[in-house]
Amino acid sequence: MKIASRFAIILLFLAFVIIPTSLLSSLFPDETNSMDAVIKALYESLSFPEGKMPDLERFQALFAPEAQFIRINKDDTIDRMNRDSFIRSFQERIQKGLIKSFHESEISRRAQVFGRMAHVFSVYKKGINIVDPEKMGRGINSLQLYNESGQWKICAILWMDERSDCPIPQKYLQ
Repeated sequence: MKIASRFAIILLFLAFVIIPTSLLSSLFPDETNSMDAVIKALYESLSFPEGKMPDLERFQALFAPEAQFIRINKDDTIDRMNRDSFIRSFQERIQKGLIKSFHESEISRRAQVFGRMAHVFSVYKKGINIVDPEKMGRGINSLQLYNESGQWKICAILWMDERSDCPIPQKYLQ
C-alpha cells in the first residue's frame, strides 16, 4: 500500500510541478495551433458528466504558467487566482461533492486579433450539477491570448455570469 501511495504522489508531483507547460502543450499540439482549437479545448476539458472527471491536464496545457483567472461574482466581489490555484479550487470542490458534473459550452464569440495577440469575448452557457440545458446559466469569458512559436496560449481569463441586472447584450449573442 505504501508503494502505491508513494507512486501516486510522485505522479502528481511530476504532473503539476516538474513537467513544464511547454511539454504539456506538446502532448496536445493540435489544440494550441489555432484560437478556435484552444477555445474548444477550454470548454471540453472542464466539462464532465456525473461519475467522470474533467481533463485538468489538458486544461492546464492551454494556459501560460503565469495566467491570471479573475471571476466577478454575483455580489460584485472579485476572486483572483492563478492557473494552479484555479485548478486546485476546482478539484477541491469536486472532491467535496460540491461539483458532481459541470457543463460549459460556447454560444457565440467575438474576437479581435493584432499580430500575435488576441482578445476574445466568448459567450457561454454553463451548468453545475445540472443536466437540463433549459436550466443552464450564461455568461461571458473574456480571454487574452498570445501566439508563441505557432502555439496560442491563454494568458488571462476574466469571466462573469449573466444576471438579471446585467444581461448579455444582444450584440454578443450573434
